[in-house]
Amino acid sequence: DLCTLECCPRMSAGKHIHYSWADEHNPEPQQMAACDYMRMLVAYAEDKLHDPALIPVDGKPFPRTFQSTMGMLLKRFFRVYAHAYVNHFDTIKSHGAEAHMNFGFKHFLFFVLEFDLVSRSDMGPLDDLIQKFLSQADEWDSTKVEADAYGTAGPEEANVHNPPTPTHRRHIHGYGAERMRRA
Repeated sequence: DLCTLECCPRMSAGKHIHYSWADEHNPEPQQMAACDYMRMLVAYAEDKLHDPALIPVDGKPFPRTFQSTMGMLLKRFFRVYAHAYVNHFDTIKSHGAEAHMNFGFKHFLFFVLEFDLVSRSDMGPLDDLIQKFLSQADEWDSTKVEADAYGTAGPEEANVHNPPTPTHRRHIHGYGAERMRRA
C-alpha cells in the first residue's frame, strides 16, 4: 500500500493543500487519513452510481442534480489523482507505473474539461502537469491535422499513450487562457 495511516495521516496534495470529507450524512467536514478518504469515496460513489433516483434505469429523465452530483464525485476523484501525483509519484515511477497513471489521468482530465465538471481552481494542485498534457494534446492535434491534409492517418505514435482529444475544445483552451490571465 502506498497510503497508510502512518505515511498519509491526512488527505492532502502536498504540505499545504488538505482535503476534508463531508456528505449528506456527515455535513460537518472531517479530516481523515488519505486511505480512509479514498475508501469513503469509493463507497460513496458506488452508492450514488447505484441510486435509481440519480441514475434512472426505467426511462425517466435524469434529475436536475445529476451534473452537480457527478461534478462533486469527479472533484473528489481528482483529489485522489492530486494526492497520488504530489505525494507518491516517485514511488509510482519507481514501480514503472508512470505511463499507466498518466494514461488514466489524461482520460479523466479531458473528460472533466470537456464537460466542465471540475473547476479550474479545484485542479490547481496539478496545474503544471495539466498544462503539460494540454500542450501535448495541442501538438498532437497539429501533427494530426497536418498529416490529414496529406491524406495520411496521422502520426505513427498515435497509440494508447496519446491523450484523448475532445471534439469541443472550448473548455480546454479556456483553461490555459484563464491561467495566463491569473498570472
